[in-house]
Amino acid sequence: MQWQLFVPLFCDRVWNWFTEAAWAAGHIPEPIVRVEWSPPKFEAVDPQKDAMADLLAIRSGTETLAEAIARKGRNPDAVLAEIAATNAKLDELGIVLDSDPRRVTKTGSAQNTETADAADQPDEDEADLRLIAND
Repeated sequence: MQWQLFVPLFCDRVWNWFTEAAWAAGHIPEPIVRVEWSPPKFEAVDPQKDAMADLLAIRSGTETLAEAIARKGRNPDAVLAEIAATNAKLDELGIVLDSDPRRVTKTGSAQNTETADAADQPDEDEADLRLIAND
């Protein structure tokens, strides 16, 4: 409804009249100015299915994260800045939420790169046994 009726029949027409008037008054250099509309988000009937569809589209590369955010009526740059600020604050306070994909897997298990590196290194007892065995 928004994209098929409201944007082409109202928004585009008003925008064209506005830019033509601004051009005629000498406020802009040309009468045609591109615009990108971002109507308010459509409330979903099943938000979980919509979220999974967004995730699949982003992960498959058929849609960008910015497109998914914009479709919900938000500014992608503002949302990403907000996420970065929140993550920085959580890191500063040492808080790990189970919703943080930087720290937790989809199943809720901690992602710890230090543990993986430590698993590759022998512990002190193993090192001592190797030294004894080599003597």
